[in-house]
Amino acid sequence: MYFKQNVKYLCITNSISLTKLAGLLRTSKQSLNSILNTNNPTARILIDIANIFEISLDDLLLKDLSQN
Repeated sequence: MYFKQNVKYLCITNSISLTKLAGLLRTSKQSLNSILNTNNPTARILIDIANIFEISLDDLLLKDLSQN
């Protein structure tokens, strides 16, 4: 699963800090870091991140986006 790696890649390529992403997700940066480090996101977080970056859930989870 490429979730953590892809979120960090998407933030870098879209010039969005983790703090700003946390704000868009209506959570704290600490909560977002916890989600990324445990690799245990809720369905709502997955959907919201996919919508923010306009990608599919499959791409977010199953593809190494840095290889495109």
